[in-house]
Amino acid sequence: MGDMTDSSAARLGHPGRYWNAVVPFPSRPEIPREPPDLTDAGTFAARAELRDPRWFVPGLLLALAVFAGWFSTVPGSGFPSTPETRRVVLIVLAIVLAVAAVAVWLWDVSTRREAIRSAHAAFLRRGFVVEAHVTPLNVGDESVQWAWLLLDTRLPGERRDHLYAAFDGWLADVSNDRDTHREVAAMVRAAGKVPGERLFGPEGAGAYLVGPLRRRDHHILLPSRREDRETAAVDRSWRIVPVRYT
Repeated sequence: MGDMTDSSAARLGHPGRYWNAVVPFPSRPEIPREPPDLTDAGTFAARAELRDPRWFVPGLLLALAVFAGWFSTVPGSGFPSTPETRRVVLIVLAIVLAVAAVAVWLWDVSTRREAIRSAHAAFLRRGFVVEAHVTPLNVGDESVQWAWLLLDTRLPGERRDHLYAAFDGWLADVSNDRDTHREVAAMVRAAGKVPGERLFGPEGAGAYLVGPLRRRDHHILLPSRREDRETAAVDRSWRIVPVRYT
């Protein structure tokens, strides 16, 4: 089973035994949308959430700058020493934040188009679309953060049903055992992306257990430059890009 020893398989709840646990395999939860065709550059640019909206970070920085400027007019002392020093520090902070907002905006304007072009070229070479299913596995340390199961949309639907059933049965039992849950969550945090082959052997190809994601029906797996080779496997250096529909 994959590359795990008997002891590591035991710590993870023996995932391999779930591969043929349910026959016939139930259908996985329905995804209301078909995976998008992203071969067209315009469609890729419109659908791939490579960056936050252009205004998001500059807007946040400007809001902080306005707040710091306003706060400098509020009477007070003790930060950092005298009222006059406090006012000067806050005004300088407001100016720095405003300049940073402009710099981030200009950087985004100058680099966004090339970033999209480069990402689309990588997608055409080796990238692919996956469907995403939330799991009952909490991989957060201090807050609840659900792991996700990603399934390669190039696989036949029956194959994806089989992969989903194996992961679903395994993770359902894992979530009911505190020690096993801790081991599996630690594995996901350490690996970034856990391929199905590691858990179920070669039959598990095309599935990936990953950490918290934006809640989207589909994501794109994009190779990094270092991994953009025909022989490279999908590992933690690959980028997961959400797909937008609106």
